[in-house]
Amino acid sequence: MNSSPIRLIALDLDGTLLDDRKQISRRSLRALRAAADQGVLLVPATGRTDAGIPAELLALPGVRYAITANGARVMDLAENRALSEDYIPRDLALQVYDLLTQYECLVDLFQDGQGYTTEANAAQADRYVPENLRAYVLNSRVRLPDLRAFIAQQERGLEKLTLFFLSEDHRQKAWAKVAALGLEVVSSLPLNMEISAAGVTKGSGLRALAGALDLPAEALMACGDGGNDIPMITAAGLGVAMGNAFPEVKAAADFITRTNNEDGVAYAIHKFVLGDDPDADPRCDIRMVALDLDGTLLNHDSQITPRTMEAIADAIRRGIVVLPATGRGLSSLPVAIHPMPGLRYALTSNGAAVWDLGEKPVDAIFSRYGDPGDHPTAEPKRLLYTPLPADTARTVFRILSGFEGELSIFAGGQTLKSEEGMRRTMERMNDFRSTEAKQKNDGRFVILPELAPWMEDHAADVEKFCMFFDTVDQAQEALKALEPVEGIELTQGSPENVEVTAAGVNKGSALLTLGRALGIQREQILAIGDSENDRAMLREAGVAAVMANAMPSIRSLADLVSRQDCDHDGVAELFERLSV
Repeated sequence: MNSSPIRLIALDLDGTLLDDRKQISRRSLRALRAAADQGVLLVPATGRTDAGIPAELLALPGVRYAITANGARVMDLAENRALSEDYIPRDLALQVYDLLTQYECLVDLFQDGQGYTTEANAAQADRYVPENLRAYVLNSRVRLPDLRAFIAQQERGLEKLTLFFLSEDHRQKAWAKVAALGLEVVSSLPLNMEISAAGVTKGSGLRALAGALDLPAEALMACGDGGNDIPMITAAGLGVAMGNAFPEVKAAADFITRTNNEDGVAYAIHKFVLGDDPDADPRCDIRMVALDLDGTLLNHDSQITPRTMEAIADAIRRGIVVLPATGRGLSSLPVAIHPMPGLRYALTSNGAAVWDLGEKPVDAIFSRYGDPGDHPTAEPKRLLYTPLPADTARTVFRILSGFEGELSIFAGGQTLKSEEGMRRTMERMNDFRSTEAKQKNDGRFVILPELAPWMEDHAADVEKFCMFFDTVDQAQEALKALEPVEGIELTQGSPENVEVTAAGVNKGSALLTLGRALGIQREQILAIGDSENDRAMLREAGVAAVMANAMPSIRSLADLVSRQDCDHDGVAELFERLSV
């Protein structure tokens, strides 16, 4: 039971929770999740609008409320309503806007949770906006033809103005003029200025939220790095400044943690909320290991190297559950994993199915072959099965059928291909395209003249669609065509493929379901992967490791990255480094 008095953590984003790449580190996400598991509320407290809060932060269970626009809005995100709003009166906002035209600066507006700019401002972003913020600023603003005219239409007043300057001299002069009007002026980074209504700060927003939740100051912790964070740092019972914070922020804080690039938020949460050693190695007591296959466990010849097989065998001998967690169907689990001692469970089709293979796992795999030959079979037990709704499956099939490529359907543990699809599969394997390991046609596939007749009768049985294309651009076109379809989960196992499952289906949720069934906690689960379809699994596991050959987009999720790739014992290396 959590003995810490902290019940709410207010978190600045830029320079605090986000590192300099504008990402939330794996360790920080894990610490936030652990705090949320103990009932602590996680509250983004930002100068950004509601729309600027990262999706991976919003997805955490403890995030229900947000303080945005430096306190101008306090939001109940679950009900999409403002608990409090405090805007700059319209006439005063117009006066400020006119005043700012005297200075060389870029002015943007925030209103009702949305940012606004002009095409002219956007064109000058390279000059005014710091490089690591530029993409966020450009992507989060709606373009308007005339900002002043927009302000004049806002009868309720204006939420906030945010400015970027080229010179400190102009910023200081503008600051003095605006402050003289009685407005709140703060800065979150050099050459920046942010203007709110009088008395509106992150501190006032935090006090308003705490009052609504009946929480005393002693139950509040606030983390920040910029001048706009000082009011909330002083309002909280425990104010934490980042190691990279401005000197005046550090002076106002009760504690100075590590920098935003050194998991400073995670360090403070471990020290003050979780009550454990913030320097402790989190990689311990692993009881289950989930291994992606293609690009991870398997080399490009669809083999497991002897060194890696021995590392797995040693882990299983010590009672650790080791399972394949793959986008493949059950029938496509490679022959190379058949000798794995203690193989019992398998997560397939990106989490649409989780299997108990029983005492004869190889026979269970062969039960799903299109042609098992003389090999004995045994019926596996499905622990989890989430097919696509039939109408949704038909829609997806229709869209994918409009593209040229190699389409496979995964259903009931089987992998179905058309004769043309099989020809393309063999061609791709021979040309060594994609990161998928080679699969031979040994009876594992159900090969049909065409897939359409099967779909007419079996649409409700589809676990997953997987389609490979000749180029990355073609895959991107297919993704765009599928995006409007409701009720699906889209991901990629490699840049030139598209994978579709039912909404909410992913390796991460399936892995946690299996963990709960086996009495294994999230913190005791290690996941190792290399591609986008491993993202949810890496995010949900207690410890995440990615391969040296991993897609760049998932590296930020890792606790560690292997030095060797899938062709050079990367998995064995990770087992050794983590003492699995």
